[in-house]
Amino acid sequence: MRKRYLIIFSLVLFFGVLEISSQAYTLLPYDNFSGIYIDKAKWLEGESVIEIDAGNQKLRSEVASISPIGITIYPQVDVNRLNFVTPIYVNSFQADVTILESSITNSASATARLEGVFYNDGTSGAGIIGDIFAMVAIGRETNGGLVGEVIIGRLTNAEGTTWNVLWYQTFSLSVAIGIPYTLYLAYDSTANQFTFRVGGEEKRVGPGDIPARIAEAKAPFRGLTTVVYVENATSSGYVSATFDNVYKNGIPYDDFSTTTIDPARWMNYEFVREISGGKFRSKVRSSSASSSFINGVDFVNPCSLNGFQVKFTPVAYENLSSGTAWADAIIGGWFYHDGTPGGGLTGDVMAKVSIGGPGKSPIAFWLVYRFDDETGWNFTDLGYGQFTTPISLGTTYTLSLGWDGRQITFKLNNEVATYIPTGTIDPPNRQWKGISTLVYQPNGSEATIEALFDDVMVSGFFDIPCGDWALNYIMAIYEAGITTGYGDGRYGPEDYVTREQMAVFITRALNQVPADGYCGTTNPFTDVPYNRWSCKNIKRLYELGITTGYGDGRFGPTDLVTREQMAVFLTRALNQASADGYCGTTNPFTDVAYNRWSCKNIKRLYELGITTGYGDGRFGPDDDVTRAQMAAFLSRAFLGME
Repeated sequence: MRKRYLIIFSLVLFFGVLEISSQAYTLLPYDNFSGIYIDKAKWLEGESVIEIDAGNQKLRSEVASISPIGITIYPQVDVNRLNFVTPIYVNSFQADVTILESSITNSASATARLEGVFYNDGTSGAGIIGDIFAMVAIGRETNGGLVGEVIIGRLTNAEGTTWNVLWYQTFSLSVAIGIPYTLYLAYDSTANQFTFRVGGEEKRVGPGDIPARIAEAKAPFRGLTTVVYVENATSSGYVSATFDNVYKNGIPYDDFSTTTIDPARWMNYEFVREISGGKFRSKVRSSSASSSFINGVDFVNPCSLNGFQVKFTPVAYENLSSGTAWADAIIGGWFYHDGTPGGGLTGDVMAKVSIGGPGKSPIAFWLVYRFDDETGWNFTDLGYGQFTTPISLGTTYTLSLGWDGRQITFKLNNEVATYIPTGTIDPPNRQWKGISTLVYQPNGSEATIEALFDDVMVSGFFDIPCGDWALNYIMAIYEAGITTGYGDGRYGPEDYVTREQMAVFITRALNQVPADGYCGTTNPFTDVPYNRWSCKNIKRLYELGITTGYGDGRFGPTDLVTREQMAVFLTRALNQASADGYCGTTNPFTDVAYNRWSCKNIKRLYELGITTGYGDGRFGPDDDVTRAQMAAFLSRAFLGME
């Protein structure tokens, strides 16, 4: 169904507008990042920062819970961690920790921690079941208060995403925002004993309170961490903290006086996702222990977006890999499936516009490739091209990407390139569109990409979730030029249709939209002034014989359209209105009597395949029509969809 209408109706991304069925629609504003935090009504991800604050010479770490739209199982834990190299040799560590901000809603916690996985208690099972973790933390707990606390627990599934708490206590000292506290965590493997401190207060937990040590941990680590934990979809959290003066085994280890994270001491490196100065800032860095990774924000509802545009400013670029690693800032998406058999991402086709590359200096290019396995990290290039515009750090560029069901269009400023697929074009297995920075296959090389994104604009709608029953219908009437939504990126699928909106839908579907000023200075109905925005559509609907109004001189432009009124509008618009008595003595639906005034229209609509009713024998003639339902009716009536 989707493939069919995408072939019929097209949109072409060109010079900041979308050309759709002879009509031009300007890209609609989506996000200018003017808020303090990432807007999780628009993006799936929240803040995640780990980098050295060069001005204060401290490690800055922050994390926020992701959008509930992206969560399938609760509780959800979002973690930002700086891990020690060779963790099994870290017997004790401490750091000065300052909470800069910690906020929660409902059932959540937001804390800064020293934590690690220290040993395995012999619990049988796959993966890392039985690994024992411990942490000392400060931050905001589910009761809303700021606390210092200790937690010891056992991992209970192979992936380490579930656990049992074995021991928990809070410290008696008061914790305040902006005050540094020295946190200390030690484990004595011989005595099987933990020691925890916050400030001058100490707690020891030994064999009487924790399981026996049977073996080394299956997945050992020690690290400096910020964590947000949420229990349900109504909960959220955010924490920002600094770490300083780290000691390892009683010896000074790192005071973060360098400008970048030291790969001789730590296993991971700079990673920034935040709002900064009214722009979205994204940064990644690879070094000796890095593998491929990506950092960005994903559109909450990508399925109903056919194109998008961003203002992009490269801030930093370094690639010391001698051409083996790619460090890119991108806008991209998964747009179609090429028929390659397999699960996951196999066969899905990605397209992107990028600035970065494998060389010493950044370039601008476009790329199309097919995923060859479920993970998406192995792929085959299908198309590639380089833009001629030179790239300079600090310069702002406009990047655009669009898909019309048969052609992908890429744009950098005024340079345009296209890619036309050959062969199968099916909907992708999975849906994604977003903006990000990434390092691909660094293989231990130093590479850094940092960028600012701003003024995101989209074509399509961002209030229609993937999987929504009406998605294909709504996108079909959008691409056919029958609707532009509310003009702010919303379609409003659950809103009800007014009679003037119905007039607009039908005149557009019939290609009968008059020019502005069509009403002159005459009111076509007593309640429709000549200068009303919808006057031209209502007047034309009347001239076409599709409406006569209420029969008393009124049209009722803001009244809601009922399902039987909709049946009348559509059968008249299709020149399929039936004669009186068309229903005979048979009721077409259990709630539509054969002698009801609208029966002939409802019966004819059913015969034309435009409606099947509610599926339980009812039609609901007096029910108001939602905009999602109207999209289905219009798509079936005028676009031949099923």
